[in-house]
Amino acid sequence: MYLNPTQQQQQQQQQQNAAPPPPRNANPGSPKIQEKYRQSLRNLNAVDDDEDKQQESITALKRNMLVHWALNPPAMTSLKSIDVLISSIHTCFPPAFGVQGHAYFSKWKSIPVTDLRGAGNNMLDEKKLEKSVKKLKFFLHPDKLPRDLDAQQAFMCKMLWDVIADADEEYRSKRDQLDWIR
Repeated sequence: MYLNPTQQQQQQQQQQNAAPPPPRNANPGSPKIQEKYRQSLRNLNAVDDDEDKQQESITALKRNMLVHWALNPPAMTSLKSIDVLISSIHTCFPPAFGVQGHAYFSKWKSIPVTDLRGAGNNMLDEKKLEKSVKKLKFFLHPDKLPRDLDAQQAFMCKMLWDVIADADEEYRSKRDQLDWIR
């Protein structure tokens, strides 16, 4: 569409009039405002760095717990048996794996594997095992934990709880599958 010079001027004036007026008290070049937002950006980046460091430490903690305590070597694809996990759980409590210690974890009394076995020392005593699992779940229950645990300690408790619950579920399902043998 062809516009004569007068029409072009009118169209430009309409476009200028339609544009919003610049803000009155905002000076984008003001050093004070620039510093304010620069500082906000620094703080935001610092928070991101702190969150990244915390996430990295939790990931490392999870890996260490799985590799050194929960999974069967060499494939590292299945959980150790529930009796082995219960008898060695005290090795995961802080200050293990670089997690800061807490007085709460010193209250746990380790349970030897022999205490979970029956008279022949080759079969698990189901009543003893069930009692130990309940004791451990009570100790690690989220509502029973101290409120002053830091993020790593709380994550460790949650992870221990989850692994024990999974191992217990696996034990019960295997027991139920083999229950017809008795």
